[in-house]
Amino acid sequence: MKFTLTKDVIQQAMQKLRPVLNAKGTIPILAGIKVEAMADCIMLTASNASESIIHRILPNGETTTIDNEGAAVLTKEAFEVTSKLSGEITFELVEKNLQVTQGKKTSLSFTTMAPEEFPKIGANPTSAPIVLTGQKFSELISRTVFAVAKTETRPVLTGVNLQVGESLQAISTDSHRLAKVTIPLEEKLDEVSITIPGKMLDHALKAFDLSKGILLSIDTSQIAMANGNTIYYSRLLEGNYPDTQRLIPTTFDGELTLDAKEFTESLQLLSTLSSEGVIKLEVDGLFVKLDSKNETAKGHRELSFIEYTGEAGFTVSFSSGFLLEALKRIDSDAIKLNFCGAQRPFTVEGINEKTKQVQLILPVRTY
Repeated sequence: MKFTLTKDVIQQAMQKLRPVLNAKGTIPILAGIKVEAMADCIMLTASNASESIIHRILPNGETTTIDNEGAAVLTKEAFEVTSKLSGEITFELVEKNLQVTQGKKTSLSFTTMAPEEFPKIGANPTSAPIVLTGQKFSELISRTVFAVAKTETRPVLTGVNLQVGESLQAISTDSHRLAKVTIPLEEKLDEVSITIPGKMLDHALKAFDLSKGILLSIDTSQIAMANGNTIYYSRLLEGNYPDTQRLIPTTFDGELTLDAKEFTESLQLLSTLSSEGVIKLEVDGLFVKLDSKNETAKGHRELSFIEYTGEAGFTVSFSSGFLLEALKRIDSDAIKLNFCGAQRPFTVEGINEKTKQVQLILPVRTY
């Protein structure tokens, strides 16, 4: 096996693979990267047993050339160290050692592991693949993955539930908030409901080239997500995802429309004055009053609303952090809060927003 890469190609490849290389595992060979030099590409495979990434590097005669075919499992350090070199870097397998050279003055040597010992990575799709544009994939994931649970108390809630059928729905909740995005499909697909680990989706969102399309292929126990020359594989989370549809209200007692920028800036200001990030909102006359406090300080701000229908003097308390994260996912100059009472969940939506989404927040019962 012998091939030559430039520093930029190595760094780009490591950026793709690093999310699973950073994970600590109990299988020694998974600490390495499987490298296969073939006539038409160099294939790099990394895995932590739960997530796997395959990245192809295509020869072009300039930044990438392939002289001899072969395969080996290289240590992570072999790529981390060589990425600090410059110019053209040659990798050559001599017996069971990897020789790395750069020009005539730099020579490095690394031990390798047998490629046949590396676990086989692949999927056997059980349903038709789903093809999305990079933009649609970003809308689907970025507006839901932030709301997954951060603890393993209920493992299934650490993932995003994907429901396929007449449309494609992504749902996430940590029991205190909920995010849901619906994307129409050109044709109805077989109904499938799976839950994908949030960390994997976050990794994919950061690594994928969103100017290119995304292909989702679902297996009985895993999902494959292909983008350009990169494929992410992930195990699915086990367990039944809760029925969240009953949590989303369809009728409301009050609707409050506000300027999105002014409201966001007010929440950011007052959240710093609350020890637990709790803010109280009260609709009073022509204004909305926002209040927060801690042991040593308190804050108050009044905003003019655009429109309000509902009970005068309505009051609700909520986590400013949860609401601010929801507002980041809404692309609109004006937002509307829909209430069903001070103790029931309320929803946040953008005015005339193109993406069909629901951002739901549970109120805080004490202030």
